Amino acid sequence: MNYTVRENDIILKDFDCLDLRNTLLCGQAFRWKEIEEGTFRGTVRGTTLSLVQKDNGIAFLNTDENTFLALW
Repeated sequence: MNYTVRENDIILKDFDCLDLRNTLLCGQAFRWKEIEEGTFRGTVRGTTLSLVQKDNGIAFLNTDENTFLALW
């Protein structure tokens, strides 16, 4: 898995073949809501996360590396 840590965000790289909006709003993902254009929020196991697709990656906002690796 190719990712970088930038401040409080984790950026997954090389995900240009995934459309985050189509994936999370397809009717099969029920834990995610679009909170603003292109930004999604969901809760899993009591932990809330926001996601946004940027360039050819996906940013996991306001999470640390340990939580990212263990949960997401």
